Amino acid sequence: MAVKITFTKFDFAWTLAGFSLYFADVGTDLWVAAVYFNDNEFTRFALVLAVILLSALVLQSFSWSWYQYDREILQQRDNSEIQHSHYQSCGSRCSWLCVLHIFQLGMPVRFCKALLLGYKAAFKQGDTETAIYALTDLSMLRLFEAFLEAAPQLILQTFILLQSKDSDFIQCEKILLNHTQLTHKSIEYLTLVAWNGSNVNKNNVKYIVFSDIDPEMQ
Repeated sequence: MAVKITFTKFDFAWTLAGFSLYFADVGTDLWVAAVYFNDNEFTRFALVLAVILLSALVLQSFSWSWYQYDREILQQRDNSEIQHSHYQSCGSRCSWLCVLHIFQLGMPVRFCKALLLGYKAAFKQGDTETAIYALTDLSMLRLFEAFLEAAPQLILQTFILLQSKDSDFIQCEKILLNHTQLTHKSIEYLTLVAWNGSNVNKNNVKYIVFSDIDPEMQ
């Protein structure tokens, strides 16, 4: 028997907390890297920067490839002249989306769209399946980030803290934030797995893909 699911205000608040943690993590990453650079700790600076860049490259690559994959599915499912003309009109918007990913803005774009859909589902009785589908891709990307960036940073900063005679406030803050990130991302992913295991139709992607690109499709 299918279980009816709802996207609650708590779910929206949880997503908003993840958005805040994401930007806090980016900010502390840059802060830690700047501190090591100013202290002439170039090895530590290089390690932190390498973890940041590797994680960013993987996340943006997967995010863009998933947009492309969903777009191909849409084109295969809808072959009418109206849809065809719409795909052509979306060409410039797809190009801008590609540019956003090149400049490492793919995750903020997905977060903003997930928050918008989540707000509609939680406060205005919007489409719950649409919100959950958007959150599923975002949650998977954040899980990648947890083990490509948060976990390595946690190990690295803990090792540096134990080896250093003096500890900086930003190091302790970064360790605490990484712990919080790992917990939040894991719980969020498990929640999405439970949701997708119920009656959410994951093949219903007509709205999702290009609504991220063109608000007129809403």
